[in-house]
Amino acid sequence: MTSSNKKKRERAAQAFKKTKLKVGKTPNKPANHTDTSFRSKTIVVTQQSLSVRIAPETEKQYLHHLSLLNHHASQTRKDSLAFLTTHLRDVSVPLAALLPKLAPLILDESNGVRTALLALFALLKPNEVRLQLQIILLHVWSAMSHIDTDIRRDSTKFLSWALGAAKEDVLGNGGWAKGLTALTSVLEGKHLEVVQKFLVAGFGEEEGEIQTERVLHGGLHWSVQINLTRAGVQDYRYLGLFAGEVGAVEDAPGRRRWCVETAQGKQITQRLRTGLVGLTKEGGETGRIAGKVLQILERGIERAKETE
Repeated sequence: MTSSNKKKRERAAQAFKKTKLKVGKTPNKPANHTDTSFRSKTIVVTQQSLSVRIAPETEKQYLHHLSLLNHHASQTRKDSLAFLTTHLRDVSVPLAALLPKLAPLILDESNGVRTALLALFALLKPNEVRLQLQIILLHVWSAMSHIDTDIRRDSTKFLSWALGAAKEDVLGNGGWAKGLTALTSVLEGKHLEVVQKFLVAGFGEEEGEIQTERVLHGGLHWSVQINLTRAGVQDYRYLGLFAGEVGAVEDAPGRRRWCVETAQGKQITQRLRTGLVGLTKEGGETGRIAGKVLQILERGIERAKETE
């Protein structure tokens, strides 16, 4: 037997030989094993902040969700509102572009969408709301007379929010008459607290008739406040600086007089009184609140008559 043949037989026998392993001992690595392990003391990150890449992407998504607010699927509209709410302060999209797209959702047929919208509105600051408030109020007044019961039910939630965010702006620019008219169409137990809130604000019960700068000059330069205080609003009406009859309905005494001196005011006041009297007869919690609101209405009217 040659030496080469002997070596071949030995290698073949070794290949099929079962190696006995001992406990705790690492088995031998195969002959063709390649070691791929490595060690590194530090990892260098070229960009420590991810905001450079995330912010543009977030703003792009924000605009995308903004475009989905009129999507046919209510769940999509709701999800988009949730995204807009979460990232409201993370993007540079101006509220002047956002609010006109949000306002129509006050009339949305989905309860979930309206609830999500109200949650977003709650994050807005008064100075952010005022410039677009009239657009929002147009949809609020419309919702209060809507044929859909659920939309009417939620309408006063938006009115209550608006009163809390920018009360004098709600009452100004004809809002007192529009608000009272709209409230007569939702004069039910679940809306009485908002009726009370509106009347208290309009009659000046909370502030003791202390007039704010915005009520008197509607956003004009602060120096106008001094002149109006000295000369009175009526002296400046001929200049056409004010929206509507400022002296008549843009302050608490004027709003009270409007209820007793104008045909529209008398008609709406009578409708409110009749509705409230009817609710007081129901008794219970509804009757109690209705009686309280009726007292506020009657007191405001009496105060107006005392100044005649």
